[in-house]
Amino acid sequence: MTNLQRNTSPGKFENKLVIDMIANYISLGGCNETVLIDDDFGTDLYTRLVGPFSDTFSVELTANDRDYLNRVAGCIIRKDCYEAISVRWFDSITNLDRTWSKLKALVEE
Repeated sequence: MTNLQRNTSPGKFENKLVIDMIANYISLGGCNETVLIDDDFGTDLYTRLVGPFSDTFSVELTANDRDYLNRVAGCIIRKDCYEAISVRWFDSITNLDRTWSKLKALVEE
């Protein structure tokens, strides 16, 4: 994930990857799966998106960003109770599925 563009605009995605904004945008239109996890601080929403992502986006992307989105296995987006957003990207569908299964197991406990 080297050489990927960072967002410099203020807001939720300041200093985060531009592709993190893309993932959040995609999740707003629908996602593959979601899980709610409660802890002592509130409820976090986890969203699973399966790639690759080859759509045309309104955000200008570098060639590295576009190439990464076209080959990535997917990501998991976490929105915490304070609306902070973080995205974890996966190059392997096996690792994405394994991590997602662990999150789902937390809910089933």
